[in-house]
Amino acid sequence: MFKGGWKNLRLTPKPGGLKYHFTVTVHDVEILDPSVMPTAYKYLMVVWNRGARVSETKEIEGQGNTFSWEQRLSMLCTMYRDEETGSFQYKKAKFVIKGSESSGGKHQSICSCKIDLAKYAGPEDVERRVEMQFEGKGRQFARLAVTIH
Repeated sequence: MFKGGWKNLRLTPKPGGLKYHFTVTVHDVEILDPSVMPTAYKYLMVVWNRGARVSETKEIEGQGNTFSWEQRLSMLCTMYRDEETGSFQYKKAKFVIKGSESSGGKHQSICSCKIDLAKYAGPEDVERRVEMQFEGKGRQFARLAVTIH
């Protein structure tokens, strides 16, 4: 019988991991089809998460269908190499667009998009501009433009 509870259990990372610091500059969100949005949100924010790690922009009020930030977010991830190919293993992260009807109000998730961080990890510093397409009700709903450093 197991005694002592879970307090002595420690999860340790696999050996050979490389700590990688990702920085993302969030440029803007353009709402391509406002009819897909469940509510006419005046304020949006972008949330970047990987498991329990969360990094988010401040909420801003949009100008028409465009919301612009130019805000940097950062996250530390442990990357592992594939022994056969030498490239980094798949590492999922998610970007979520959240909306609110009033400043400081409760934010509702509108849509999300998953990316593979392994595509953006490398030995040299490279900036890559990425445009993510979000869909809702089977139509192109929004475009998020970011630069991954």
